[in-house]
Amino acid sequence: MAKTTIGVGTTANDGTGDQLRDAFITTNENIAEIYGTGDDITEIISIAAMNGGLGTPVRVTKPLTLAGVDGDTAGMIAFDAATESVYVCIVTWTDGIADIWIQLNTDATVDHNAILNIGSNDHTAIDAHIAAGSMHYLQSAISITESQISDIDTAINDQIADYELVLGDARAMVRMNLTGTANTLTIPANSAVAFPIGTVIEINMVGTGVTTIAITTDTLNYAGTINVMAQWEVVKLTKVSATEWLAA
Repeated sequence: MAKTTIGVGTTANDGTGDQLRDAFITTNENIAEIYGTGDDITEIISIAAMNGGLGTPVRVTKPLTLAGVDGDTAGMIAFDAATESVYVCIVTWTDGIADIWIQLNTDATVDHNAILNIGSNDHTAIDAHIAAGSMHYLQSAISITESQISDIDTAINDQIADYELVLGDARAMVRMNLTGTANTLTIPANSAVAFPIGTVIEINMVGTGVTTIAITTDTLNYAGTINVMAQWEVVKLTKVSATEWLAA
């Protein structure tokens, strides 16, 4: 139900306004609309917007694209009545970040097996197995790709001895800082440390001691002698399959 306005007439006491009982019926209906527990997500979002987002900042206009703009804040919501789509901001905007909005279609006539876009880098469909026209709640995990989390700062891990990578090094830069002493950076077997496929780790040789990149029982592919590093060189390790890495 949309907001209903009480008729107050043209001028005071002109007799053209709503009767007192009718006015309070309208008041009660508006209050019930605000505090009601409707099941339709369109109604829920509308109520949230009327109440200042129930603690969540509400965007006045929907995002024209899923890229962010100044003022976008994680948790922010926007609603487009024309397409019955809800937009949810998942990352607070910082210059250079793109694809921070998720667009969800709430039209009851649409098959919700196709929940719309998680950014232009990776248009991922979430299979929710919800038939068109059904009342529903949506709960689904979202897998975010490497390109979508490029805004997360890279961790720095300084080492002064031979070192074997650990799971916490995913998306980190490991700096081998040994002076005059040859050293080895080792990639553990997948059976020992199961880095997710797509993991990227940067290795930086800071000291003068030559760093050699080695692997235990899995495969490390590279061109030339890139695995034997020079001072200040950075080598990017990418896990391309369960038991295969690429150094480039």
